[in-house]
Amino acid sequence: MITGWGWKNSFGAGSADPSRRDPASLTTEQTFQAPGRGNTVSVFQRILVAVDPSPARRSAVRLTGELAQLTNAEVRVIHVIASAASVAAVVPLEEDSEAQAVLDEALTALRDQGVKAEGTLVRGLTTQVAAAIAETAEEFAADLIVLSPHHRNSVEALFDPRVSDAVAHHTNTAILLAPEGKDEA
Repeated sequence: MITGWGWKNSFGAGSADPSRRDPASLTTEQTFQAPGRGNTVSVFQRILVAVDPSPARRSAVRLTGELAQLTNAEVRVIHVIASAASVAAVVPLEEDSEAQAVLDEALTALRDQGVKAEGTLVRGLTTQVAAAIAETAEEFAADLIVLSPHHRNSVEALFDPRVSDAVAHHTNTAILLAPEGKDEA
């Protein structure tokens, strides 16, 4: 729930609590109005969702689709085909066909929800994943980046930072972490 912000649709009807609004009644011209500021902020119109091979991607795609339906947003799906570098070689962590299947699944799910979506595959080392997501968001002029968090304890995160944390340090774009569904945890 967004607290302190009023919801106003194109017909001027407003509610202090956007969670009480019927999503079917929303139009593509909704705005959030900051109290006492007189200015409005457009709802997200260009959403980038980053997917990986983990089951958590499904909740990120589902949430992205729901947001895009509410605002008539365009969506770009990115999947980074990661490789790990060792002293002697660069080792791919995923086959090209597997990466394409992950991307295609996300695009199909979004299009089945009636969302305008396109996708892109990017190659990079595991240390470059966050930068690749941030660069793609900038190129797409994304208003929002949706990621699925991978839960690690503090010590693990120290040696292997979460992509979501790293993306936050690479961009000024808003980031939404999609909670894992019960079947994805």
